[in-house]
Amino acid sequence: RAKCYGDQAGKDLPKLSIELDKKVLKTFDVDAVEGKSKYYEVRTKVSAGRHDLAFAFTNDFEDKTNADPKKRDRNLSIE
Repeated sequence: RAKCYGDQAGKDLPKLSIELDKKVLKTFDVDAVEGKSKYYEVRTKVSAGRHDLAFAFTNDFEDKTNADPKKRDRNLSIE
């Protein structure tokens, strides 16, 4: 589970991918904003032993020409 929020730029929300051992378990559209972060969670069964858990921001985007400076750069923040 990850507590996140994002900054939207372009037409898409920031995307968070939760991965286990380099396999995507679930991808989320992060609709939470700064100051109102939310938990994004996935459950799975895992065998005993060492595993790699990763959180990935999968759709970075920048629009330097947008009139609104807050809409120029899509970002994801994990708390």
